[in-house]
Amino acid sequence: SVDTLEQSLEPDIIENDQQESEPNQPDEKRNIIFIGDSYQVGLQADTNFLNELKNEHEEEFGQIYDSSKSVHGFSREGLQFITLIQNIEDSIEDKNAITDIVVTGGYNDWANIDGVYTEMEKFVQYSHAMYPNAKLWLAPVGWTKTTSTRKELVAQSIGAWKTSGNSLGFHVMSTIQELFHNPYLLGKDTVHPNNDGQKELARCLYES
Repeated sequence: SVDTLEQSLEPDIIENDQQESEPNQPDEKRNIIFIGDSYQVGLQADTNFLNELKNEHEEEFGQIYDSSKSVHGFSREGLQFITLIQNIEDSIEDKNAITDIVVTGGYNDWANIDGVYTEMEKFVQYSHAMYPNAKLWLAPVGWTKTTSTRKELVAQSIGAWKTSGNSLGFHVMSTIQELFHNPYLLGKDTVHPNNDGQKELARCLYES
């Protein structure tokens, strides 16, 4: 079964025969990099899920690094997640202390679905090389409530995220995929989470 972020926020207890396959965590608190798009920025809302997580679970976190920008994705040409994680490299002194890298999104890769696997693989390779103790988490949450060709492409993009993520070693939060199929959690633009949507996303990220 897919590991949960909630479980990862507690100290790892590893049996002797599993020690070589699990990263060594430097301390109990999680030092997390969050990579994301406009969902993480908080468009169409007065808050965002990252602020909600900090407010509710501050005592469980160590350092939190936020690198997010609208319209970005794994495979969006010129607007790629690997650039966002590279941008914060110099601000993280102890890279061995990073315990988790959480990537949210999925909407924007509709423009280059065929490139998702290749670009995600580059992201994974960079992350493992730079942050050897970090677990990689993938939250494919992008959606739109409009009935259009775009909606079909976004669904394909989310599918590519899940398939590629599972193949490349991400802990895929598969239960989060249909969160925004509830239209009441999206803003007036039919794409971005409203305040309730951001709060629900924070809860699901923590629990799923």
